[in-house]
Amino acid sequence: MAKMPTKSSLIVLVIWLSGCKGQNVSPKVDLKSTTTTPKLCYRSACYLQPAKCNPEDGNCRYALSVKETSDKKSFKFNLRGSADGFVAVGLSKDKFVGSDDMVACVLNETKVQVKHIYGEYSRLHVDDLIEGATILKATYDRKNKMIHCVFTRKKILKSVPQYFNMKRKWYLIFASGALKKGMPLMQGPQRVTKRKVSLAKHVLYAETDIKPAGKPKTDKLDKGGSTDPFQPPDFLKLNKCGKYEQCAKVPDDCDWNKCDISVRIKENKTGDSLTFLLAGKSNGWIALAFSEDKKMNEDDVVFCIRGKTEGRTDVKQAYSARHYMEEITSPDNLMVHSSSYVDGYISCKFTRKKNIPENDKTFNLYRPHYMFLGYGPITSSIHRPMQHSVTPVISEYMVNFNSSRGVITMTDGSDGPDGGTGPLPFGAWPFDIDEDSGLPAASQEFVDPPNLQLIPDKAVISYKPTVPSTYMKYVRALSMFLPDSSAHATCNPATKFGYASGCPCVIITFTGNPKEWAPLPYLPMLIPTTIKDVYVDSHLPLTCEGKTNADKRILGSVVVTPSAGFLSDDLVNSFVTVQMMSPVENVSIRIVCFTWAANIDHSRSEGRINFTVKIKGSAKH
Repeated sequence: MAKMPTKSSLIVLVIWLSGCKGQNVSPKVDLKSTTTTPKLCYRSACYLQPAKCNPEDGNCRYALSVKETSDKKSFKFNLRGSADGFVAVGLSKDKFVGSDDMVACVLNETKVQVKHIYGEYSRLHVDDLIEGATILKATYDRKNKMIHCVFTRKKILKSVPQYFNMKRKWYLIFASGALKKGMPLMQGPQRVTKRKVSLAKHVLYAETDIKPAGKPKTDKLDKGGSTDPFQPPDFLKLNKCGKYEQCAKVPDDCDWNKCDISVRIKENKTGDSLTFLLAGKSNGWIALAFSEDKKMNEDDVVFCIRGKTEGRTDVKQAYSARHYMEEITSPDNLMVHSSSYVDGYISCKFTRKKNIPENDKTFNLYRPHYMFLGYGPITSSIHRPMQHSVTPVISEYMVNFNSSRGVITMTDGSDGPDGGTGPLPFGAWPFDIDEDSGLPAASQEFVDPPNLQLIPDKAVISYKPTVPSTYMKYVRALSMFLPDSSAHATCNPATKFGYASGCPCVIITFTGNPKEWAPLPYLPMLIPTTIKDVYVDSHLPLTCEGKTNADKRILGSVVVTPSAGFLSDDLVNSFVTVQMMSPVENVSIRIVCFTWAANIDHSRSEGRINFTVKIKGSAKH
């Protein structure tokens, strides 16, 4: 056992040992006076500062006990500290503050919140504790100005890479201090163990075993100190994957210039952006995507597409919004450094910011995400991406893009129930048949669905059934579009389109040129319940309902003709009639109608139209 220090002015880390097999150990806190083991330290590893403090008396600047839970799968942390902002404990890969797994007890006015902290020094990212963690206690003793929290953490949680594997040894970091705008300030003195610690073992540290924590060192990839994060220039000839940056390659034992696809990722010196070098064997396109799950939809994708000009490659960013690709064209998103296509090998180098708050289609890479890698062909004439050649690979776990180095393990994207099958194969836009190859081609690249048009062209339809002059303008507009009285049984000129009976009709069609877009059919298991009874994959269904629950109650039943909706192959000439069969009179009824296809996103106000109907007076139906 190391000698205890005599200089009380220095922070001392003490781990109490008690309950050892075959012994009756009763450690003493004060070397000058006999005291019993503090309750906090009973049968656990205990860290106290100063050494002779007692947590129960509230005179410790910092106190922590760690013990295994009864199931041996988690550790229970009991943390106390004297601070007016926060007190924290963390696991560190090195002896420097940065890229650490920390838990902080943060004082928010009179309440204590338990937060998880990860990221680089001066770029802290604070989140709530998530799966694998349980908060048991979080209090603040105003009298002693003592923050106290108790929580458990699973020893290992592979799905959350910023939660370190606590079965391994780590440096322990102890921190406390003030807050700035609710965020912990890591500018005060922090302490770190001199050696890596096993949380499952009871070890006594002498004062020489702890030291002040420092800022992270800046790694340089070349002696010249180049600002290019992918120096040295012989990038594709380096086989030291993960030594200088994060990387992934397929297959995992390939040389860089012989891989099917590979990517190297380096954080820039500013810390707010990442530079990627993506390369792979393809005569069409290669891509990487960031995903919040293991399914190939609703992802942030960057494509490197073989250009029409010999040797050139186009770099595009897109959001795969459930079955269609929406191009992200903001110049702030990507900065392309270089791109090329040579002898069946595509490469592109680009930088993108980790987060652009005003763009919700670009994912926040301060947070971990799964990463896809894929490649596929293009149409021979217009160079648009077609469906991927083979199933894209996906990272085995979420990738922490704040990490400075490491190998990203990739697996087959089709494995398991969450294995990336998704509603639409990664890399496929809604497609026609390519005239040269006869294969599905993405002819609808980055095209939004056309808007709907209401006839009569009025946002508010208000009339009195007993006064023809109030509704004949609507009848004339409908008759010009649909002059044949036999076309629809109840919505035609002979019935005055139902306006005289208080059951008005409207016609819905498309604006613009719907030839530029084609609806993508739903997969059988993904047909929405709302349209399941009327859905035919050759048609584009339309439904109408009250905008709110109150509107639904006063609207009554609605009849859409034809019930299957628009004919998908002829959207230019196709239309439907909508008749309100029993609307309540003398109230304004807000109505919303939706078209349904796998490449229509209602959350973006696509495929929808709103209007209001008010029928005045009374009429016999």
